[in-house]
Amino acid sequence: MHLISKVKIENYKSIINGEFQFAPFTPMVGYNNAGKTNILKALDWLVKKSVLPRSDFFDPGNRVVVSAEITGVDEEVLASLGDAHRPKIEPLVVNEKIQIRRIQVGQDAKLKDIPLQVLKTNEAEGSSWDVNPAGIDAAISHLFPEPIFIGAMENATEDVAKFAAGTTIGKLIREIIGPISDTHSGPVTDALAEIASKLSAESKEKDENLVKLDMQIQSELGKF
Repeated sequence: MHLISKVKIENYKSIINGEFQFAPFTPMVGYNNAGKTNILKALDWLVKKSVLPRSDFFDPGNRVVVSAEITGVDEEVLASLGDAHRPKIEPLVVNEKIQIRRIQVGQDAKLKDIPLQVLKTNEAEGSSWDVNPAGIDAAISHLFPEPIFIGAMENATEDVAKFAAGTTIGKLIREIIGPISDTHSGPVTDALAEIASKLSAESKEKDENLVKLDMQIQSELGKF
């Protein structure tokens, strides 16, 4: 399994200089505004470039640097990239690892000034950063699935009671159901229509257990 196993973040939002290790499953736990989301957003910027606004610089006078180590890039992973992306990635792999980084200098930078850099190792010349190798942005993006970002619950009552599309639970359900529905759209749509009549907040056929749960939750939250 390939993954981003290590990331270093400098001068991004609340992170002055931090290095973080990742495993195949890595929960991030901390108090509100500790910077958990900033780590995820920095990774997103590294893989999918954009121009960072002034508010993303901890110190507007310094550059933002995000670098990462991708491990587990073996033959199976390379084969899955296909003919379009494998030639761009394979020469950069050393011991099943790729090291990448992105740098933005100043808030007025243009998109072309924020290329992806890859650490290239040569026996004669040693290691150096190769700036924007042809096709590298698309090839690196192809290594990973589209990220799913779901924020914290802002309204627990809304989340638990209604499963509305904009709530945390609603977003999770949509991410789970979406791919299944695409593959088995006909039968799944019919089955979900019946289920929806039991789960929908506004349905007259809403399951009585959920109705009781709604009332219990609202009663308990009312005490606060």
